[in-house]
Amino acid sequence: MVLLVSSLVTLGHAQTSYDSVYAALAKKRPEKLLVFTDRSLYAVNESILFSATLQSGTESLAGPGSEVLYVELVNAAGEALAKGKYLISENRSAGHLSIPSTIASGIYYLRSYTRWMRNFGASDFTYLPIRVVNPYSTEVAEEPPGKEKTGLAPIQKGSPEVLVLTNSPSYGVDALVDVELILREGSYSQIQNACLTVVPAGSIDTSAFLHRIESPDMPVAFQFNFLPDRKGASISGTVVDQNNGEPVSDTRIHFSILGEDPAYLVSTSDQEGRFFLKTPSRLGNQEMFVVPEHYTEQSLEVRIDNDFTTEALPFSPGSYALREDEKLLASRLSLQMQLRLAFLAESGPDTSTITNRINPVPFYGKPEISIKLDEFINLPNMEEVIENLIPLTYVVQRGGKADFLIKSDNPMISQYRPLILIDHIPVLDREVVLAIPPSKIDRIEVIREVYVLGEVKFGGIICFTSRQGDLAGMKLPEGSYFFDYTTLHRPMVPQGPRYKGGSKIPDSRNTLLWMDHLELDKSSSSKVSFQAASLPGNYLILFRGVSSEGEIVYGMNRFRVE
Repeated sequence: MVLLVSSLVTLGHAQTSYDSVYAALAKKRPEKLLVFTDRSLYAVNESILFSATLQSGTESLAGPGSEVLYVELVNAAGEALAKGKYLISENRSAGHLSIPSTIASGIYYLRSYTRWMRNFGASDFTYLPIRVVNPYSTEVAEEPPGKEKTGLAPIQKGSPEVLVLTNSPSYGVDALVDVELILREGSYSQIQNACLTVVPAGSIDTSAFLHRIESPDMPVAFQFNFLPDRKGASISGTVVDQNNGEPVSDTRIHFSILGEDPAYLVSTSDQEGRFFLKTPSRLGNQEMFVVPEHYTEQSLEVRIDNDFTTEALPFSPGSYALREDEKLLASRLSLQMQLRLAFLAESGPDTSTITNRINPVPFYGKPEISIKLDEFINLPNMEEVIENLIPLTYVVQRGGKADFLIKSDNPMISQYRPLILIDHIPVLDREVVLAIPPSKIDRIEVIREVYVLGEVKFGGIICFTSRQGDLAGMKLPEGSYFFDYTTLHRPMVPQGPRYKGGSKIPDSRNTLLWMDHLELDKSSSSKVSFQAASLPGNYLILFRGVSSEGEIVYGMNRFRVE
């Protein structure tokens, strides 16, 4: 017996264990993030480059295994101005987040967390202060009025454990700079996840690399509402009765991802009405559709959890101020940003890993049967089309209602109802499909095999594609709706190195070099080269990483461009 099995993970009521027994165990498995950025002072229209290390679990208990990092640029009110999701692999992640052009100059925070960390409250998140300058506006972001909270205090760093050596204390413009990284004798044996940044001196805070919330007003009680993301972003929520708001268990919820690369997902609510499912790998924002399956006359509502936190900052934001030397530096960063916009096209997203979508393969694979209706004579109704044009596919009666039946060499296929799709949206009422005029349908595709998604089995698939992409005029079922969903953040296209005389485009780099996922051990050094800036001034080389013992390790050096 051959089953067509999807790689999507769907968790039914037996696996979404939000019960108190599992919650007690979950509380003992915290997660912590160590996050580094390339700078702490930026101009609008720039990208914040970051590297993150996930520390999970305890000595006696393994962590929950989160594999998605959530990063937001938030204002003093805790409102997200930019946000993204990034894969975590081997407990480390890296990416970028673009600063919007419309925000006012002020102090903001890079807020980082996992879905699992939301169970422990906002005080467990990682916060990095970010100062932003907007040269196009004189407005300064202000702290919203409210109750005075505790502050965000820097954690003092220890002594540098990494030697950062250069082959000269000064260089000419555009010269090649050679750097050697060496672990000091008697220090840590290995640095597992590190980053290296080269920036104008003063553009990054080197007084502390971490911040903590001073004496939280009140410890937040653990609330077990979120399961960890595994191998991609997840969707969770609750099915409730529209009339009384009570949760409804054992309800099947159908999802579709629309657009150029459509997909279908399904889950089942648990005893508390909760559901959880993983989404397939996608980039950027996706339009999705959801519909609950009604077994009775009960009116159902699907309430989807916000995938990003909505909690306020658990501390009082700091004040925005620049010293005179910082104002000069901010003016330089702003001019370099404007120079980049004037001379360089935006890097844009990295499309090297995106599949060619000219002729995308459907999520169910290559169909065994594909019929274009224009190639046949016009038939009066959809039942006639099915009976006469689609091989081994029939309209039957099940429980007094019309349904479809697909036959194949697999005798089990008749035991399950087929999955019916119109423009990749699931249709649960078969009468609706049969009522569609054939003139509105472009083609029909059939999978003649049992299709499995987690715990759910279908007796094949019939996919109808409308001529106009308008669901053939079908009325949406009760309780269904469309919504936008954020999948993984698109990676940035790396810019190639600039070399003297190689380009007439001026050097607009504010970050001369950024490298993440570096490793360093005491048995050998690491060597890096980069091109010096075209602007004279003082520059900082800063190495930060996490040791095998989980401690922050760093080293720095300065050089001058003349």
